Amino acid sequence: MSQHALLSPSSAHRWLACAASVAASQGIPDTPSVHAAEGTHAHDIAAMCLRTGADVQPGQVAEPEALQIYLDHVRGLAEGAHLLVEQALDISAITGEAGARGTADAVVIDGDTLHVIDLKWGRGVLVRAERNEQLILYALGALDCLDPLGEITDVHLHIAQPRLE
Repeated sequence: MSQHALLSPSSAHRWLACAASVAASQGIPDTPSVHAAEGTHAHDIAAMCLRTGADVQPGQVAEPEALQIYLDHVRGLAEGAHLLVEQALDISAITGEAGARGTADAVVIDGDTLHVIDLKWGRGVLVRAERNEQLILYALGALDCLDPLGEITDVHLHIAQPRLE
């Protein structure tokens, strides 16, 4: 899907609170900030490291030690388990929007346990995993797409925001 879903998980906090915001935001250009570009770059490096098994190197990203904390967290969860990196998840059955997808930064399936991990590179606003609409949509999409037999009994939602204490 080349176009961002109208009911995207990353904006679920907004459209769940105000359904009219979906129509109101139509046609407004999505101009990424310097901070968003920095976050996208950190996500790209993290995905590359998780796929290859490499550690983040100095110069690859600002604050490489912070990104390494995220990598170590995901790798710890994934040890002996199945790791999916930048996993596209069909959420159309949940949102009702045809073709709607969300991309989870990391998904770990460890027996009957599902871990959904989202990297937040910002350091201004703390993001919590509890009742996090974005993570809930990812988890529901993962259960729908990756657990057709209903064998997963435990779901854990993780926000990794290593640049905040």
